Amino acid sequence: NTAAPVVSELHRLEPKELTFIIASGLMELYYDSRTCSVVAYDKSADFYWTALPVSRNDTASMLTAVLSSEKGRFYLNTQDHSVAFGTFNTELLSDGIGITYIMSDKAETAVKSPEALSDDELYISVPLTITLEDGNLRVTLDRGKLFVSDGYILESLTVMPFFGALSYTDEAKAGEAALYAAF
Repeated sequence: NTAAPVVSELHRLEPKELTFIIASGLMELYYDSRTCSVVAYDKSADFYWTALPVSRNDTASMLTAVLSSEKGRFYLNTQDHSVAFGTFNTELLSDGIGITYIMSDKAETAVKSPEALSDDELYISVPLTITLEDGNLRVTLDRGKLFVSDGYILESLTVMPFFGALSYTDEAKAGEAALYAAF
């Protein structure tokens, strides 16, 4: 139950858009500014762990949220309900990156501040911190900074549901080849 259209290109990683963030041990962290997603590179295995696939998958996202209210149940994902609206914030950290996704079912609501929300507007702000510590990827969420608009209940929140998932279609193989060629 969402009004936002699926933006297919935001559901897949673009290897050419990756920016190096930090290295720790045998791991490196990269950020894709187009999709607002991350990639971890394991130098010892010469393998990339991606949060989004390199091939088309219209359900892949950095995180998903299920909220409910008297009006029903609402399914949001970062790609269609935040990145497509440009309603996210990033902050480079000494050991990684902080990303806050502001999601809504409507672009005009997602751009508002929490104080400007009207009754019954669907809005959720989720702050993620993605770091490398001692060669390990760590993804944390500060519950104290999580915001859900009045009248809605957060039923579930799934962080990086497709992390490390592989697909063996021809498109996926070509995408993986492009990922490795980008470096």
